[in-house]
Amino acid sequence: MRMAPRLRGPRISREASFTLNIIISTEMTSEAVAEKVWNGLIHVRIFYKDLEFLLDAKRILYFPVYYSRIIDYFHAALGSGSGNLRSNPVWLEYEDVPIKWNLPIGLLYDLLYLPSKNNKSEVSTWNLQFKVASAETPYPSQHIIPFPSNGDCVGYEKMLNQVFINSLKQACYVANGNARSVMNLSEDDTYALWRAMAKHDMGVFSSVRNKVNLPLRGARQRVPVKLYVAGSASLLQAPVWSQDENAMETTLIRAVSQQISGISPGNLPHLYIHGINVDVLHDEPILEVWDRFRFLDNFLYIVIVMQE
Repeated sequence: MRMAPRLRGPRISREASFTLNIIISTEMTSEAVAEKVWNGLIHVRIFYKDLEFLLDAKRILYFPVYYSRIIDYFHAALGSGSGNLRSNPVWLEYEDVPIKWNLPIGLLYDLLYLPSKNNKSEVSTWNLQFKVASAETPYPSQHIIPFPSNGDCVGYEKMLNQVFINSLKQACYVANGNARSVMNLSEDDTYALWRAMAKHDMGVFSSVRNKVNLPLRGARQRVPVKLYVAGSASLLQAPVWSQDENAMETTLIRAVSQQISGISPGNLPHLYIHGINVDVLHDEPILEVWDRFRFLDNFLYIVIVMQE
């Protein structure tokens, strides 16, 4: 069996905790926090046949960004036995369940893998299975979004870009009541977003995304937030206002409590953003949390781990 590259030492959980401590103790600027979030990593081990591929995946990115690299590795390792790796759609599975590639990698990890760790701090590698569509194993389009294919190649880049722009439009609509600023992006701008993600170029990505209208401080407005319950497929998405009718700021825990029944001061869930336990930020204004921790599509994704 061909050996995979050596796996580098565990960094992500330590870096995540360190980042949170810095935010709280020194009140870093949103730009500084964004840089920390931008560089967060997850160690992923991908198995295919008798091979494995080790990947340091960026938390904020999407798995299709890495598909060509993974495919090229397995294709080279298998040689003539690689089959239709480059012409048939591929996907990843965790515990025999296809994972939704349209969600950020870090969010998927926190949703699917975090509960199994029982909130322990030890760092481990996320093991995934690599699958290739065939007559015997068709693409699971009933569970995950399919990719366009012309028989010779698969449009991973095109579909990811389309899905990402749609999500950016949704966030813009939530905040502004319309998605005009995203729809007005030029074709060069939308392509630049994709290339910046693929090359992990924060400067280029930020310069284009800044053309999209964002919530303004000091005004009562809707904040783009999505809540997920760890270990389930539950998505809770409802209007989250930055302030109530009396101009009182909505805190992080209040925003969550408005969407989940049964939460009380003595039974608060654990909240995770980018793999960081943010329980200490319960009383922070939701707009401040959004500003520091929003994902690439301008949504703030919060993973809720209910206490037993």
